[in-house]
Amino acid sequence: MNRFRPPLLLLVLLLAAVPAFARDADTATAHYEAGEYERALEAARDWAKSEPRAGDAWYMQGMALLALDRADEAVRPLRRSTDLAPDDAYNWGELGRAELLAGDRDAALEAWSRSLALDGVVYGEVVSRWYTADQDAVSALAAVAWTEAEPKDHEAWFVFGASLLFLDRADEALPALRRSLDLLEQGAGDEDLDERTRRRAFVQAHLGFALHATGDPDGAVDAWRACARLARSECKDAFEEHYLRDRFAPVLAAGIALREQAPAYDEGWYYEGSALFHLGRRADAVAPLREATVLDDEDYVNHFMLGYALLRSGDPSGALAPLERALALESSDADVHDLLAEAYEAVGRESDAARMRREAVRVRAED
Repeated sequence: MNRFRPPLLLLVLLLAAVPAFARDADTATAHYEAGEYERALEAARDWAKSEPRAGDAWYMQGMALLALDRADEAVRPLRRSTDLAPDDAYNWGELGRAELLAGDRDAALEAWSRSLALDGVVYGEVVSRWYTADQDAVSALAAVAWTEAEPKDHEAWFVFGASLLFLDRADEALPALRRSLDLLEQGAGDEDLDERTRRRAFVQAHLGFALHATGDPDGAVDAWRACARLARSECKDAFEEHYLRDRFAPVLAAGIALREQAPAYDEGWYYEGSALFHLGRRADAVAPLREATVLDDEDYVNHFMLGYALLRSGDPSGALAPLERALALESSDADVHDLLAEAYEAVGRESDAARMRREAVRVRAED
């Protein structure tokens, strides 16, 4: 839920009572959500001028400055937000992030201590958000405080371990991930059985990556296969997380383990092929990616990656069919149009190439 945009009825009342405040608050929120952080900062500053004692106006300034990598400047408005709203755990949490990024570790820990004391659930939500935003140095340190305050919270241990893993500190990540898994297997937490099973699978997948990084490939395979037995979809999500962070060598090993465990499904074949492609083994990527398209003909990404591999391995004619299939399944991805244009041009279909380039421009303009 967006903590800046009030419900519709409340917004109408605010517009009637204090139109400048409501307009600036809504404008700042809209710009922030759209990733227009300079505009969000300007609107938040106008908001603070209209309502100088509105804690969220200062909080929004700090958040926009953090998004602009201006942590030193973010500290002051975030401190102001905690002065005005001292019982808001979000404000204290984000102040801690700004303090750490600005180089004051002790101030960060103090702010996080205040956030945790106010609302541990909110604090966990904020730390988890930093982790998913690839701010691993921040989330790792913040998770230390979380695990100390909530030693039986499996999510706290997971975020701590996974953050360390992405900081290439796999030896330290292993015990934290194992602790998370132990707590899940003991039934710690409020989740129902299905949700706990999915979480166990996700942690198992990351445990596999940690084992792979510490030189235990057999243990890694066992963990990835355990993930597949519990919830294959969670393996895919975990693999995608590592794939998007360009950790292709372990993703290759994980993809092979998954397709050996579940050969009738496309996910393992896809990650094997995609990792091979990004590791520069483009010709080797074709066979597993082709198998992925056979197993799931409705997933346009499978076809896109197969076409990409064929095109980059010197077979533009062969790339046309999978890329055209990808386009038929998903016409709003400009990258598909770009690759098709390149393939058409390579086989001498200049008019089709020009049409695809126009389509790519149109799609990006509409995005």
